[in-house]
Amino acid sequence: MSRTNKILTAIVAIALIAAIGVLIYAYLPRGETQNNQQNTTPPTGPYINVTVDGLTHTYTLPQLWAMGNFTGNGEYRKNSGVFEGNGTYTGIPIKILIANLTGYSLNITAGDMSMIYNVSQVQGDVSIYNPQNATNATPIGHGGVIMVLIYAYNDQPFSGSDGNFKIGYLVPQPNSPRITAASLWLKDVRSIRIIT
Repeated sequence: MSRTNKILTAIVAIALIAAIGVLIYAYLPRGETQNNQQNTTPPTGPYINVTVDGLTHTYTLPQLWAMGNFTGNGEYRKNSGVFEGNGTYTGIPIKILIANLTGYSLNITAGDMSMIYNVSQVQGDVSIYNPQNATNATPIGHGGVIMVLIYAYNDQPFSGSDGNFKIGYLVPQPNSPRITAASLWLKDVRSIRIIT
């Protein structure tokens, strides 16, 4: 093979490899945004990813606020027999994020763990504990609370090791909080995947 043919063969091979690389890049799957168009600018400030049937929606804090801001009281009981977290929380009820879905569960990723919540837990049908006796591990009832994606505690946004979002169970103000299990509350929530 002559030197000219070798050079032409090398140029054609390089051009072919470059064309294949461009095609692969152009057709790589990308995350969907809320309006099914590629979002070229990442959200600023806190945001959460909610995935339904493989389609991921990214919601910023102002978008969540506009969907249905909710303020309520909450508190939880730790297995060690103490109450913590008593205060006023602000967030969006999970029911608003999942709209009219039925027969689902939620896989919520928080920090370096994930937790699955069933339909009853999402609807607020969880154990309630005696507010007068933290050491009593026997529930006194069920339900009467709202599962909420929380972004503020006592009018202050979350930050630091708590992350920007929590999952918790609240009652509307001015009602006193109903004590729920600390194991159901998650801090540093990063994503919610709805399993249908």
